[in-house]
Amino acid sequence: MSTALLTFLGGMRDKAEKNKPVYQRANYEFPSGTVESTDYFAAALRQQHDFEQILVFGTKTSIWEKLAQDAGDEELALAIFSQTEQELDGEGVRPETLSELQQLLSADWDTEVFLCASESSITSENVEDEMMRYVEMLQKIRTEEVLFDFTHGFRSMPMLLSSAVNFWQSLDPVRKPIKMVYGEFNKGGNSNVYYLDGIHQSLKVAQAVRLFFEKMDGSELAQLVHTFWPSGERALSALTMRLQENRLNQIEEPLRQLSNALKHMSHPEDAPAWFNPIRLRLTEWTKNIQQNNLPLTLASLAWELRTNRLHAQAIMALDEALLEAILMARKQSSENLTAEERNKIFKEALRDLEKDLGDSLWKLHNLRNFVAHGARPDRKQQGRPVGSPSGQLPQFFQLLQPILANPERYFALQEVPDESFQVQA
Repeated sequence: MSTALLTFLGGMRDKAEKNKPVYQRANYEFPSGTVESTDYFAAALRQQHDFEQILVFGTKTSIWEKLAQDAGDEELALAIFSQTEQELDGEGVRPETLSELQQLLSADWDTEVFLCASESSITSENVEDEMMRYVEMLQKIRTEEVLFDFTHGFRSMPMLLSSAVNFWQSLDPVRKPIKMVYGEFNKGGNSNVYYLDGIHQSLKVAQAVRLFFEKMDGSELAQLVHTFWPSGERALSALTMRLQENRLNQIEEPLRQLSNALKHMSHPEDAPAWFNPIRLRLTEWTKNIQQNNLPLTLASLAWELRTNRLHAQAIMALDEALLEAILMARKQSSENLTAEERNKIFKEALRDLEKDLGDSLWKLHNLRNFVAHGARPDRKQQGRPVGSPSGQLPQFFQLLQPILANPERYFALQEVPDESFQVQA
């Protein structure tokens, strides 16, 4: 798998000891047991990995001359030093000089190299501009995965680059795996190298959790729990599919599956540390959604959707709750009916209601059709929708509350006596 390296170059020269190197030599010991002796950790990484691209992030006054010296170009190193050393009135490495160094390193390292020199001080005034400078660099990456080395990160630069990586990935149709590495410095012995992929993994987890609880999309969370919670993965995937395909009258089964998976986890000790708070939140969420019957469950789902400003989906869930309440009151089931039959029962039930109530419920159904299909409201129906879905949701919740609590009172078929049978005197 092709890999790009993201790494840093610092720039704090010791003014008291001018001959003291910025980085001290260390014996970096990798997990394999291999030891690389160097004063710049990225050099050790280059010995252990075959990078297709290397992106070096520094500031305009970073010690870029060190990289030129290591590549054997003393003249370029001296030119960089004169541009970056403040005592020589240096204002920072010039773009053309940085470009020359970039070409030198690409040849010396036998890989494609990109150098980024940001402002020496990251402030509230320039932080967004500097982050976008990083994003522009990241857009040059064309490898399959990325190794993020934050060993020599200067001040806020690692945090800034981490934010830029998240921004860049949000725009990338194919998110590349991000691995992280850190080389500690130990004067008394070997310096351990740690691969800390879990740091970026936690960001993926946070994104997946937000996607589920805010957008009702459990696809990413399902992928993350696959290895240690297969029953949960299946339940989350099934629930997501029902919601995305607008099969709202079929959500009870995946909700039951999710509830059972949460209660009966086969090996909870195998789950990573980040899963327990998610499990507790999922348990709470499931209990809030699941109610005594499908109409009430759909109404709870609609309330959750409204809370997350998914107003169109909330309207559709409320309308489905109304339809299922009618079917329940008339002892019918969606499983045994076609779409046309369901629609016929719905229209008949609303037609039999008192006019004002029937008109209000038609307004909900008409608005549902409008947000679902983008079509003009049916002029033949009463209660044409007025205003936005978000503005009408509160009145619809209030309207449906007593109906869903006792649908038989409103929609149960009245028994008509058989007048053909006469008791003989």
